[in-house]
Amino acid sequence: MHTNRITRTKREKIILLRDENLTHLAIANEVGCHRNTVGKVLKQEGLS
Repeated sequence: MHTNRITRTKREKIILLRDENLTHLAIANEVGCHRNTVGKVLKQEGLS
């Protein structure tokens, strides 16, 4: 089974970009993941 886990480095990148007040879509393009994933990660970190 292959799972597409978001790595710690990508997670940190998402949080850094979140501080720059970017949209989820812009963050997703920068990090290289889906915009839904950005929302999910931020929710998990309590930053949504």
